[in-house]
Amino acid sequence: MMMTRHAAALALSAAWLHAGAVELTGTPYTVLYRGLVAAPAAAAPGRQIPAWPYNRAQPPAPAAATGAPLRLVDVQTRRDIARASYDARLGGYLFQLPLVGVDAAAPPCLAIVDMRQQALSVRAAEPGDAGFAFRNPAWEREIGRAGEQISLRGERERVEAQIRDADNELGQHEKDFGAAVMAGQAACPVPPARPGPPRPAAALEPAELPAVAGALCALHWEREVAARVDLGPLFTDAGAAADWRGRGEARPLAESMPGLRLAIVAADAALVREAAAKGRTFLEHADGLRVFGRVQAACRNEVGRQAQEARSRWLAEVDAAARHPQREQQRCEDARARVTQLRAARIQGPQYLAALDRRLAALANPPAAGDPIPLDRETCR
Repeated sequence: MMMTRHAAALALSAAWLHAGAVELTGTPYTVLYRGLVAAPAAAAPGRQIPAWPYNRAQPPAPAAATGAPLRLVDVQTRRDIARASYDARLGGYLFQLPLVGVDAAAPPCLAIVDMRQQALSVRAAEPGDAGFAFRNPAWEREIGRAGEQISLRGERERVEAQIRDADNELGQHEKDFGAAVMAGQAACPVPPARPGPPRPAAALEPAELPAVAGALCALHWEREVAARVDLGPLFTDAGAAADWRGRGEARPLAESMPGLRLAIVAADAALVREAAAKGRTFLEHADGLRVFGRVQAACRNEVGRQAQEARSRWLAEVDAAARHPQREQQRCEDARARVTQLRAARIQGPQYLAALDRRLAALANPPAAGDPIPLDRETCR
C-alpha cells in the first residue's frame, strides 16, 4: 500500500533528524543551533524548511539560500529574543539569551527564524506539532532567578526609603512637641488661647445691611456712572435720597469690598445720567428710573452676598482661635500615637531587610553553564 503524502513527509523528516541533520542544545545563557543553515562563508545546498506560521503565503525556501542572520523569536508575540552569531569553533549558530526584560512567570515559547521570516524545523513534524517551537528550561529557571533578584532589590529599596521616611517623621514630631512628650515621659501641653481676629468692615450682620448697602451702592454710582452729573435727583425720584446722602460714610466699607462693581452697560449708564440731568421733563425719564432701580437692586444683593461671605470667614477664624488649645493638644496626642507606630516599624524594618538579604544571598550565585542540554524535544505544549 502506498503511503500518503503526509505520512511520507513525516518519515522523511524523521529519517533526516535521526541522521543528525539538526542539533539544538542550550544552557541557562545560550542556545546553539546546528542545522540546515550554512555558515555565511560556505553556503551549501540544503533542504526546504517549513514556512513560518505567520508568513504562510510565502513558499518554503532552501535553507542554504537564506544564510545569516538567524533570529530567536517569541512564538506568541513575534518579538525578537536574540540574534545569532556563527561560532566556527562550535560549528553552529549561537544565541546569547537575555536575563532581563522577559516575563519569568510566562517564559516565551521559542522559534528560530531566518531572514525570509521562515521558521527552521528543530524536530520531525507530528500531528499538532509543526516541529519548530521549543523551550529552554535551564534559561527559564535562570530568568526566574534573575527576576526574583530584581524584585527583591526593588523591595529592599522600598523598605529602606520607608525607614528613612520614618526617621524623618520621628525627628519632626520630636522637634514639634519635644522628645520627652513623644516618649510618653510628659503630658501633651495645652497652649494658651489665641486672641480672635478683628472683625472686617465687610463682615456685616444681616440687620445692618439695609442701612449701609444702599449707601455703598450710591458711592459706586458716583464713582462709576455720574461723570460730573448730580445723580441726587434721580435717587430722590426713586425714593432713595438717604442712600445718596450716606454715600460718604460708606467709603470704609468700599475699601473692604474692592471687587464690588455696578452691573450696568454704557448705554444704560448714559440713559441714567440724562434722566438725572433733565429730570421729570425728560421724555425717557421713566426708562432711566427703571434702569436705575434694576441696577441698584442688583448692587444691594451683591453687597449682601459679599458681606455674608466676609462674615462667614471671620466667624470661622474666631472659632479656630477659640479651639486652638484643644486642637493643638489633640494634634500632640495624635503625633504621640503615630510615633509609637513609627518606632515599632523602625524595629521591624531592619529585621525585614535582613530577611531580604538572606534571600538575595541565596540567589547571588548564578548557575554554571554546565553541559549543554538537548532542546529539540522540549516542546511548548
